[in-house]
Amino acid sequence: MENTHLSVLVALRTGNLSGVETYAEQVASAAAAAGHTVTLVVAGPDGFAGELLADAGGENAAGDNPLPFFRLSAEAAVRAAPEAIVLCGIDAPPGRSPIPGLEKTRVTTLRSTALLHPGPRLPEALSDLTAALRR
Repeated sequence: MENTHLSVLVALRTGNLSGVETYAEQVASAAAAAGHTVTLVVAGPDGFAGELLADAGGENAAGDNPLPFFRLSAEAAVRAAPEAIVLCGIDAPPGRSPIPGLEKTRVTTLRSTALLHPGPRLPEALSDLTAALRR
C-alpha cells in the first residue's frame, strides 16, 4: 500500500460526566479558559485501533504508550509531528485545525464510528481507516 509509514494520530471522541463533548467544543472551551490545556484521546499502538492503523498502512504517531487509548496533550501532538490526523466520532472545528500548532497537517474524518468499539464492525473500521489514509 502506498501509505506505508504515514505518521498518523487517531483522535477519538471524548466524554465527560455530563455527556459527550465534541473536540470542537473542547477547543472552544479551552480557548475561553485561560491556561486550560487541550487534550486528545488517541489510539495507542497496541490497542485494536492502533493495530488497525498499522494494518491500514499507517504508523502511529502517538508513541509507544502501552494503553489502548490515552490522553495526549496538544503540545505532545505537535511534538509528534503527524503527517495526518484521523478523527473518529468527532468533527474538526470549522475553519481551523483541530490541534493548535498543526495547521498544515492533513485532517480526515472517518465516515463511521466503527473504530470506537471492537466487534463485528472491525472490517468496516479497517476499510474506513484505509480509505481515510488515502484521502
